Amino acid sequence: MSLRRVDKLVREEKYEQALKVLLEVRSSQPNNPYLPAYEERLRSAIEVRSRSLEEAEQDAGSNLGAREDLSIEFPTVEEQLRAIARAVPRAAEPKVDKRAIEQRKREEQRRVALLSKIASLIGRANEFLEKGEFDRALEEVARATMLDPKNGDIADLERRIRSSQEEALRVAEEQRRLILQQEEAEREQRLRREREEELRESEARRAREEKARRAAQEEKVTLCLRRSREFLNSGLLDEAQTELAFALVLQPHNEEASTLERELTRRYEQRRQAELAREREESRRDIDSANV
Repeated sequence: MSLRRVDKLVREEKYEQALKVLLEVRSSQPNNPYLPAYEERLRSAIEVRSRSLEEAEQDAGSNLGAREDLSIEFPTVEEQLRAIARAVPRAAEPKVDKRAIEQRKREEQRRVALLSKIASLIGRANEFLEKGEFDRALEEVARATMLDPKNGDIADLERRIRSSQEEALRVAEEQRRLILQQEEAEREQRLRREREEELRESEARRAREEKARRAAQEEKVTLCLRRSREFLNSGLLDEAQTELAFALVLQPHNEEASTLERELTRRYEQRRQAELAREREESRRDIDSANV
């Protein structure tokens, strides 16, 4: 039952129903701080109604017919109102403690102020949560929890903030891992390009060195063959053979060296045949001298 129902019934002058509701509220909510005020209002309304009926009875004294009609109906209504008025005081026997009422009012004011402060802290915590400032949001929740440790809404908000914080940390860690992975891939790609560049440079350097070596070798072979030819033309076969051997070591398949080698071999053979002929001639001369 609600005391607002009592107020409505009093305004409608339904005092019996108002009394019934008031007694039910008094039975179910004996410590309701507003109960004495509603009881007092109901008594006042009944008294006002009773006085109105008495004044109406006095004003009707000059009209006997009306007086007789009023005397027929009025006692029943008046009796009912007085009975209700007598019943109300019995329902409101406890004495009103104004100090207790004031204390309850102050407590209610403190409670309202506390709820307002908690609502403000929760609102600020939600704002920080939307901005991703989880530590500041948890600070506001901690302040609210100190004011009302058993508030379920605050506990739910704290769980939601911590869950969002964990999710944000997970996402940040995943992003950091992806960044590190990308940086590692870029580093490996850079190192691979550097190795490939070094390899190309090394191959180019070896190619240049090989070209220079071959050029120097070709120049040396050309020099040796020229000197071998000069010695051959001069009849210095051994010196020609030495230069030719060095050229063949450098270029075993050099065609000019092979040609010169054959020429040198032929010249060696000619010299050997000439020496044999000379030896035979000397032997014949020795024989002829001995016969003489």
